[in-house]
Amino acid sequence: MANMLGNRKLWTAAAGLSAIAMLYPALKLRLGNFLALSQPGSIWRLLAIIFAILNLKSLPFAWHVGFTATMVQLRYLRMLTIRQIRLFHGLFSHIRPRTIGPPTTASSALFQPIITSSRTSILECDYNIHKSNSTYFSDLDVSRMHHLACLMSLGMGKARIKYLSERKGSFNIMLGGVTCTFRKEIKPYEPFEIWTRVLSWDRKWLYLVSHVVKKKAVKPRAYTLQPWKKTGEGKRRVEHPQDTPHPAIFATSVAKYVFKQGRVTIPPEHVLEASDLLPPRPHDTNQQTANGTTSALGASVDGASQQSAEDLENSNLEMQAETSISALLIPQTVEVWDWRRMEQERDHGMSIAKHMAGLDALHDVFTADDRSALGQY
Repeated sequence: MANMLGNRKLWTAAAGLSAIAMLYPALKLRLGNFLALSQPGSIWRLLAIIFAILNLKSLPFAWHVGFTATMVQLRYLRMLTIRQIRLFHGLFSHIRPRTIGPPTTASSALFQPIITSSRTSILECDYNIHKSNSTYFSDLDVSRMHHLACLMSLGMGKARIKYLSERKGSFNIMLGGVTCTFRKEIKPYEPFEIWTRVLSWDRKWLYLVSHVVKKKAVKPRAYTLQPWKKTGEGKRRVEHPQDTPHPAIFATSVAKYVFKQGRVTIPPEHVLEASDLLPPRPHDTNQQTANGTTSALGASVDGASQQSAEDLENSNLEMQAETSISALLIPQTVEVWDWRRMEQERDHGMSIAKHMAGLDALHDVFTADDRSALGQY
């Protein structure tokens, strides 16, 4: 059987090479016509195409295309009906999508990171021939939105349905601030990964932390949404002192987001609970938190009216579809946390995030026209 399998692969490879050899003259002719190799300046056109390919992420509108593709990729499953989901899973169960949707259980997944990969193009380098500090933020934008769509698409969808029936204006998530601390340089065309996760949240802001690290230098113990991927379980870990950063870290960034319905702020806890990412409270699930807000999505921030029957039905159908996706595709192996464990992690993150929140006071140190200026250039 092994010999037969090996012969089959050999014959397949031979057939492929034969097809390429037969088509080579036609391909060469088409490529020559496209590049106009027989005309003056053909070498420069070829070099320009190669340069553009090597710097795709820095071309005009490349960021917009990648950002839109990320949103479509992570939300396409939410557009399927239950019957289509089952049909898709039955026919294409051997195909492994890059991600299979958000977890739908209150668990440690709330604080787990998503990992995105990229590479430094030559157009992103400054005069020191390494990745310019200004180019980090475009990569971080994509990673953070990838994380939000992956983890909270269900909650944002339910919150959008609820609050659209209660208030005017559209439901949006907005970036309120970002800071980045650099540790090591990233050389031209050096690959890297961005690990983004929830750091903490308060009454207004959701804080995300992103670590830019050397690619393949660190592997997670498991992938919650992609259980087929190879993990770092069993591999020797890089030893480093506990009081020093991991040697693979290039830079670390913290960002804060706010959820808005028109001009009204929606507490992040409402969206997290709507995403089924928060465990039940010890006593009353609608009890007020220390921040003075109610946690249940059904509880209104300012006493607004309840959902209409039609909106509630749409919300229930959407929840059923998401639950069906989870039952069919997501393995139930995620560690479940109780409320106390979740609050400990949130408080630990808030001890760091509060320093970023204190930077809002910098708006008050703007001297405006009270003092002289050095000049205008």
